[in-house]
Amino acid sequence: MGAEPSLYEGDAGVDGWVETLQLALRRAGQEPGPIDGKFGWQTARAVVAFQEQHQLQNNGVVGNQTWAALMERDPEPPGVNNGSHGGLYPPQPHAAPAPTIPGAGWVPEPAQLMFTSAPAFDSNEVQVDLDVQSDFQNLAIVVWAELVQNGEQIESARADVRSTGTQHIPFLHSYPPGEYDVYVHATDNAGTTIDTSARVTLQ
Repeated sequence: MGAEPSLYEGDAGVDGWVETLQLALRRAGQEPGPIDGKFGWQTARAVVAFQEQHQLQNNGVVGNQTWAALMERDPEPPGVNNGSHGGLYPPQPHAAPAPTIPGAGWVPEPAQLMFTSAPAFDSNEVQVDLDVQSDFQNLAIVVWAELVQNGEQIESARADVRSTGTQHIPFLHSYPPGEYDVYVHATDNAGTTIDTSARVTLQ
């Protein structure tokens, strides 16, 4: 087992380990966003993509197995070394880097991405209407959804799409009645990004 601490979205700094994580992700071919020592949504997205690529538990937590794969060590049993650190960058609803238009909106070239409605959420799936217009060949869109309750993220999921129209982003779990916040990010492979969000109530 290495000396690395377990890291979670919302961690900041942690004695330089978040920056080490971001550099390792970039070296592994993932894009964690700025190398700034802040475990934000872009870093979380890169962690999940790396975990999926290496057939690890894709929960976004950087524990023993993920560190071993990132550092190219022999596989380790699953586990985490600590709870979340919090620090200077506590989990909170967040927006993607500019250019960003919150809610329904669009961003110009190389693609126009437009949310035509606020996201809807049932017990295990987010539905969002996304219009994609582009002459850009091989355009790939990643739609990333976060489910937040009482200010804490309780699950995230992603979908890769190449078409217009309603998109469905499945969560792994179903949820009981209550009030939830849903945040949805759409990003193309040229960096065009928009966000939308909604507060929804499960009956």
